[in-house]
Amino acid sequence: TEEMLGWLEAEWRVRPGTMGCVGDCMSGKVVTTAAARVAGRFAATASLYGVGIVTKEADSPHLLVPQIKGSIYYGFAEDDPHVPPDVIPTLTDALKAAGTRPDPAVSVPSAKTTSPAATATAEPEDEPPEI
Repeated sequence: TEEMLGWLEAEWRVRPGTMGCVGDCMSGKVVTTAAARVAGRFAATASLYGVGIVTKEADSPHLLVPQIKGSIYYGFAEDDPHVPPDVIPTLTDALKAAGTRPDPAVSVPSAKTTSPAATATAEPEDEPPEI
């Protein structure tokens, strides 16, 4: 991640400052890990329908949430066979336990909607850090 960010920063077409990062599906774990490992470089991160964010492994990405400095958004599908039922509550608990963010919002629309069913978000207390 550091090498890719360094390459981007060297490009004349890239505006200096914090960046955003979006992951879809299998990259949900990647954006969570990147937002934590290079904390302060991403002003905002989003995971859309992410998988592998919460695992039983010692290096599960959700355990890195306290290191994330920017805003982060997690959106999950209403019915996703690749996301076990414990993921949203476990991720919500991790976001709450981070302590530097307000409680995440988790909402489940009615079964008739086609929009994401469960959403966990966290906003930093202060403005994103200057880089």
